[in-house]
Amino acid sequence: MDFFSLPFKGKLMAGDCLYFTGGYHSIPNGCTPWGISKDYYNRFIGDKMGWLCIAYEDGSVDRVPLIFGYTLWFRNIWEEDCAPFKSQEAEPHMTALLQDTLYLKGAFEGEKACILCVQAKKGVAVCAVTVEKNPEKEGTPVFTGVAAASGQMDAFFQNHTVLQGDFYPQTVQAKLGEMNAALLTFEEDYANAPVFDYPERDPGFRVRFSGNSLAEIASGVVYHNYFNLVDRVEENGLFPASYTGAPSWRYDGFGPWVPNANSYCGCFYSRDAGRALMTANAFSENPLVSKSLSYANQCMLYFPQNQLKINGKDIPGHYTVIMNKPLVYSKELRYIGWATRYTEDRFGEDCDNLGNQETDGHGLMMMAHYCAWENASDKERFIGEHREGIEEAVRWIDWCLKNPEVSFAEDGLLYAESEGGMGDYTLYCNVPCCLGLYGYAKIAEYHGWKVEAEQWRAMADRMYQAVMAKLSAGGKWDLRHQGFHHDPVVVMMADIFGYDLRDMPVEWRTLSQRTYEDDMARFRGIVIDGEGGVGYNSAMMTQNALLQDRVADYSRLVDNLSRICYAPRLQEPYFVPEGISYSNRLKAVRRQGDLANLVQQAEALKTFLIVAGVSPLRNGVLKLMPRLPEGWQVELQNFKVQNSVHHINLAAAYPENGIQRIDVALEKGFEGKVLIRFGPFERAENITAVLNGEVVSGPPYRSGDAYWLDAEL
Repeated sequence: MDFFSLPFKGKLMAGDCLYFTGGYHSIPNGCTPWGISKDYYNRFIGDKMGWLCIAYEDGSVDRVPLIFGYTLWFRNIWEEDCAPFKSQEAEPHMTALLQDTLYLKGAFEGEKACILCVQAKKGVAVCAVTVEKNPEKEGTPVFTGVAAASGQMDAFFQNHTVLQGDFYPQTVQAKLGEMNAALLTFEEDYANAPVFDYPERDPGFRVRFSGNSLAEIASGVVYHNYFNLVDRVEENGLFPASYTGAPSWRYDGFGPWVPNANSYCGCFYSRDAGRALMTANAFSENPLVSKSLSYANQCMLYFPQNQLKINGKDIPGHYTVIMNKPLVYSKELRYIGWATRYTEDRFGEDCDNLGNQETDGHGLMMMAHYCAWENASDKERFIGEHREGIEEAVRWIDWCLKNPEVSFAEDGLLYAESEGGMGDYTLYCNVPCCLGLYGYAKIAEYHGWKVEAEQWRAMADRMYQAVMAKLSAGGKWDLRHQGFHHDPVVVMMADIFGYDLRDMPVEWRTLSQRTYEDDMARFRGIVIDGEGGVGYNSAMMTQNALLQDRVADYSRLVDNLSRICYAPRLQEPYFVPEGISYSNRLKAVRRQGDLANLVQQAEALKTFLIVAGVSPLRNGVLKLMPRLPEGWQVELQNFKVQNSVHHINLAAAYPENGIQRIDVALEKGFEGKVLIRFGPFERAENITAVLNGEVVSGPPYRSGDAYWLDAEL
């Protein structure tokens, strides 16, 4: 059979059938990496990517739709054995569905080029064949040749030929829909989510949301991800970014998953661990946190223990991108394309010795130490166990600021070669280091290190001013240097200062308040945005909206976080995905990436804890600040107050008709002050706040886009 190149123009006697070589797409994956919520850039099963246009000499034209799962297929993830179509987790029914609907010979087997058979118009010659792309979708279907033949060239085509007059059969459409129903989550799934029934395993506390189906989903998200987070910590303290057996939907996948991908098992990422340790600490997993911090400090001391130098200078210990593989960046990643200034031309044979400046991870690990120390029942013992790591972490920052010729620190800011600031000076990297220094100064002061406390606080003060001077512009944060996807300042300060914006440093919080609308702009008009990582993007912006009391926004975003995390027909239906894609055509969510990826999981859990509203005890004051979406209720049972030995029961519901009821019970012996915030209320008038059955009063005040009222227990 002779194939003519496409586009074709000439005369071709069609015979019975036309055969086309090709069948893939110029962008052979399901989305841009990490997921996307814009239909132009995403590709789902059933998406129409274009047409094969077959022109006949009688003037008629056949337009054969090129549809994923039918006349078009994916390549990237399909090169792996992926469920539920292939692999040891293949489901026979799903395999059969795909084999029925995929009319491309060789596509299921993953061949480099496939063949599509189209029934030709009888008795009329073909004069032209072109491939027309769908202008509403990125990229172009790839077909390279056409041939004509009488009869079917292979038995495969007996049931897989595109027929005249029925180019897209209803039976195929129904089966593609059935496949999507198995792989995706739809709006009706959220509406029909069951009341969450606590499994037999008891965490010793309850964080229960109710009031509607999305709130019920949130209860399941908290329960299952809490256990997954704490269960993955290994005996030596390693906190892996992937749990053992974790599947992956791949960053650019189209719906199937790779079973047991174990993408980041054995990897102790500083950014992931710093965030996850603070989240575990918020659930008062003190022994686990301390064990993991000890192992992290063993890892960071690799540099002084091995007497590594750069330009003749001793390199202090620091938390690198993968703490238990301190030189992986310089010895491996830079040779596969990761950017670095540490080259042989600049530093000779010392260039690999520094590992990398994972500045955000370094700061987040410092913040984790501080939060764990605040929560420790024996603070002196904690200092004794982690003293060397605490001192070395500060020495690293001091060394960087004093040696800019090797650290590239500039104007009081730390340089980074990290996803949170690649070759840049960013908020995401510098803010946690500054906050970590403030925390360590407090630890030093408590321990009686007066000189160190003064020095460390002065260093933090200089960084604080440098961050404002260099990373803001026009009275707002300069989002060109945010690092990851949003302003991280308020959400990071919440780890140190608690959930009340009024307790945060006024200059930084004011800049965040002024930046909020610019930061939120990307979410406007997007139904569900999970691209760029659920934690780095959706959860972080949701936390910003919550902490800044932007009720209309946080109500939508918290609801969406429940949607993002729920996949009732997939394994581990409540686990936080690393990312998602959203199809506006299907109104459906698709998982992307590493399931329950540690940093994304930890940020989502933190978000729901902010919703529940038990702020860490600070300076003897406990603040209870539920920030519930409309229609939600929360009930906490035996929940340990962070930085305290006491437990709390709390029940609250979103206000209705200006009335809100909150019930609080603390264990006996709590001697601090307890403040409860009621709200949100639409107006300052006709507010009724009921605390433990009694009406309380106080002046309402406006914060964000609502009114609130403070009361004391």
